[in-house]
Amino acid sequence: MPPGAKKRKAAKKKQQQQEASSPQTNLIPTTNHESREEDDVRIEKEVGLDTDERIEITDSSRDHDKNSSSSSSSSSSDDESSEVKKESGESVSEAVTVSSVPNQPIPIAGDAPFMGSTANVIVESIGLMDSTTPPSDTLISNESSLPKPNEITAQVSLASDEVKQASSSAADSGKEENEGETSTLVPEGSKESEATSSHEEENVMVKLLYAVLGAGFAGISVAWHLLKDCPKELSLSVDVYDEVGIGGGASGVSGGLLHPYSPKGKLLWHGGECWRECLELLSVAETAAASSSDAEKGDCNQSFGDFMVRRRGILRPATNAKTLSLMTDNARNCLAGCVVETIDKDAAQNLVPNLCLPLNSAFYLPGAMNVNPQRYLQALFQACLNSASESLGRTNITLVKQSIDNVLELEGEYDAVVICLGSKVNFLPGLTGKLPLRTCRGVITHLQLHESVRGSYPEGGPSILSDAWLAVQGPRDLHMGSTWEWQSRNYSPDVSAEEASRALAELLPKASAVYPEIDKWEFAGARAGLRAMPPVTSHGSLPLLGCVDQLVGAAEGGSCKFWVFGGLGSRGLLYHGWLGKLIAKAVLCCKEELLPSELTSWKMNNRVKS
Repeated sequence: MPPGAKKRKAAKKKQQQQEASSPQTNLIPTTNHESREEDDVRIEKEVGLDTDERIEITDSSRDHDKNSSSSSSSSSSDDESSEVKKESGESVSEAVTVSSVPNQPIPIAGDAPFMGSTANVIVESIGLMDSTTPPSDTLISNESSLPKPNEITAQVSLASDEVKQASSSAADSGKEENEGETSTLVPEGSKESEATSSHEEENVMVKLLYAVLGAGFAGISVAWHLLKDCPKELSLSVDVYDEVGIGGGASGVSGGLLHPYSPKGKLLWHGGECWRECLELLSVAETAAASSSDAEKGDCNQSFGDFMVRRRGILRPATNAKTLSLMTDNARNCLAGCVVETIDKDAAQNLVPNLCLPLNSAFYLPGAMNVNPQRYLQALFQACLNSASESLGRTNITLVKQSIDNVLELEGEYDAVVICLGSKVNFLPGLTGKLPLRTCRGVITHLQLHESVRGSYPEGGPSILSDAWLAVQGPRDLHMGSTWEWQSRNYSPDVSAEEASRALAELLPKASAVYPEIDKWEFAGARAGLRAMPPVTSHGSLPLLGCVDQLVGAAEGGSCKFWVFGGLGSRGLLYHGWLGKLIAKAVLCCKEELLPSELTSWKMNNRVKS
């Protein structure tokens, strides 16, 4: 049923009842230029994309007298009004005047976010369109009659006082009749749109295709948030490119010690938000792993443990007086969700027997945890697959095991490309040497306690942070790390015997200074990752986010947008959740301003413009 048909039908029926009960009915003759057909007037006028229409309805019986005080209808505040004159039961033929008014600025994808936006246009139940309606090729409307790009059709029912009331309160009735429906701006340059119709309404579903380069902490977080935060009016497909697979780079071989503090115990920049979002993603991953028996196993090295999250806390021994003083002060400002407790030697050795405390004091973080990075990323990707499946085809995600040598190869295929390649970003044409990143290769060793050796690490014992960290996997299984080889270009996870030997020689003395029992443990393997380290700022070492169209040489005004999310350094696990959420929203809205200025200031510092 066309918009406003019910109101016109009811108005017509009431008018007939009024005419039947009226003692006299006077009809005003119509001229050759005016016709009256069941008191309905339909106006169709073609207009250009750069003008809108204002419709004014006046009493034709007074058109000959322009000075009459009751002859014209007044315009409402939204430039859309109609008024019907009816005198004591008399039916009145109406004249309709259409005049053009200047077009209002039309928001584009780069001006306003999708999420949480209100409708930019209201199509009223009587068929009128608001004067600020943008061209139909820039919006989505759920109304039953979708206007063509260069055509606006208005239907006005002129029958009784009820129509006058409906016309004067068109906005209110439209909102009540279409409660919960909104119009959504289409991202500029989107590749496809698909219309599905029914007897009552016609919906337009815009299809977007995004590419995410990299399947580590940054890439999988971005993919998850793109699917999760995608407006329901959009159809979204995400292709995740990684030649190795999920967690195959530096993210997959990280230590996995999770807490929101610096080495001196100070809460990191936006540490609270990062901590909460990371815990949320861990919960999502654990739920996906528990509900899926056939989750992708990938190339996970099983010797690096088969658990996902080990919640035993972290212990940080005080190794010098300066560190002790700083950490004591910083502990007073810890998060309620991850408290820092100062404990003495006895309390520390109750947690880890034979622990050595040079200053008889340690800091205990009972809420901190150890995460198996590869298993976590595998489970989070499974959560992405589950989310796409539950959307019934509205969203989709695909893992593409392929390397991308030049991002411009994707320009004509995708609406946006998010580069989350970590240290490999420096090897991309167009970005080599243009990002303020340093590379650092770190080796992590795997140690085991032989069954013949008496004693073991306590089952409930925390992991240890010191000059060398110990990420405990179980009573006879732990990881020790990490080395720091600056300016390396070796991003292979494989470690040669010589490199492993050097790593053990560097790490074992540091670990045994606080945990002497480590000397009984045997070397069981090693893996390495090449980290991308960001520059140091007044807020610490912060990742790099932003649009890099000009850096990669994208066509000016092109339909594809290129974004970078990198420089997570050694805190990728903490930062990836919150920052992945932020950049996903910026990508969906094509609006870099949604990102904190601290994360995009590198562009100004390096004279980079997007």
